[in-house]
Amino acid sequence: MRVGCMVVGLVLLFGVAGSSQLAAQVHYSQKAFYLRGIIGIGTQFLNDVDDATKEYEKIFTDAGIAADFESFGPVLDLAFEVGYRYSQSISTGLAFSYQGNSVDNDVSGFSFAFSDRLELFIVDITGDVSYWPAIARGLFFGVNGGVGYCEVDEKLAFRDVLFPGNDFDLTGKWEGFGPVFGIFAGFEFGTSSRTTLFSKAGFYYRNFGSLDGDVTVSALGIDETTKEPKTNRAGEPVDFDFSGFYLKVGVGVPF
Repeated sequence: MRVGCMVVGLVLLFGVAGSSQLAAQVHYSQKAFYLRGIIGIGTQFLNDVDDATKEYEKIFTDAGIAADFESFGPVLDLAFEVGYRYSQSISTGLAFSYQGNSVDNDVSGFSFAFSDRLELFIVDITGDVSYWPAIARGLFFGVNGGVGYCEVDEKLAFRDVLFPGNDFDLTGKWEGFGPVFGIFAGFEFGTSSRTTLFSKAGFYYRNFGSLDGDVTVSALGIDETTKEPKTNRAGEPVDFDFSGFYLKVGVGVPF
């Protein structure tokens, strides 16, 4: 589903790139700075995190209790970029981007209630280099790389009406830095002498691995905090892999 949506986006992207009518509208500046405001949609693999959430679901389904826990879905991507066009074929840029995502799962029965909320955000700072082939005016290809910072918060609660001694709360916060690398392709065309529109699709690698964080368990009126990674039911650390595909559109202003 995630990959399929991005494939459709790429087909549309290169369909636009092949349009001579739009290509004729491209405004080139031999040397110019530019600013871009960008919005898009992306995927985040987060397979380990999703699998750990599904393990909570399995606890209930194995006990004959209906449960259907959700995984992380597509995420809104917001970005700002400043760059410089060295020539008609080469440009470089520096981009700041933000993604936020969350998932809520809960299940309840005659005598209990369980809830789990995971919330995360990631901020990237990346530099990119783009190549603009002369044979397809407006089309560009590029690579980028930089560093990202992520924060993941979890709030989990269990309540047992018949045996309150089983009640507990868990809160966790994991954060850290990791490398960001990517490839992309896009198409830009001008709407006026001061504005350009563009679309861009690509893939980013952002696997931060396991991250240590503060985990607090509250039970029987006692709070205990430890520094540890997020783990699955087997006690194995989970990886925070924010890698994924994306499709973006934006507005640029050369100056």
